[in-house]
Amino acid sequence: RVMFALAALKATDQVETLHSGLFDVESSVRIAAAGALAGGNSSDSPTQILAALEKDGFFQMKEACVDALSAMADQALPAAIAGTQSPVHAVREVCIRALYKLGKAGKSEDVYGPLRRAMLDSAVDERLRYYALEGLVGLRLELPDTMQKELVDDLVALAGSENSTTVQLRAAWGLGHMYGVLDPAGRTKALAT
Repeated sequence: RVMFALAALKATDQVETLHSGLFDVESSVRIAAAGALAGGNSSDSPTQILAALEKDGFFQMKEACVDALSAMADQALPAAIAGTQSPVHAVREVCIRALYKLGKAGKSEDVYGPLRRAMLDSAVDERLRYYALEGLVGLRLELPDTMQKELVDDLVALAGSENSTTVQLRAAWGLGHMYGVLDPAGRTKALAT
């Protein structure tokens, strides 16, 4: 309840308490602390969130961390980009999903490169590639034409020759969603896949 009260008050003078809550023994306290950091945080909050994810990568914690990093906007962008390279699956997942939300909040060109790298890297877990692909397709309307065309080329390649069935099917799905923003040459390319 303390974490929720601090969140409701947007108690920025209690950010260290929220940071401590991220590492509490009780999972509900950790989740509440992550959620509270969406409203009141410091420059160290993104790093603290990612460190907490290394110890608690369960569903509700991940959801709270995605929301918190997304709410931190520019402040979280460098940590989220760096987190896509973490060896910890939960950190990578949260960062990829947060980058999509940051892209929707006006940072589409900043998040495009890290999401694209994750989508194309066959060494990355297919679930993370799926999130990255889904995020890029979700940002299609915010991307400049050159990035849209590059994304279509990537999706065509993935739909045609990807080893992961999950990624391959999601790429085909993505081409369907991209169809409306494509020029005639891009539409022909997408349909030929």
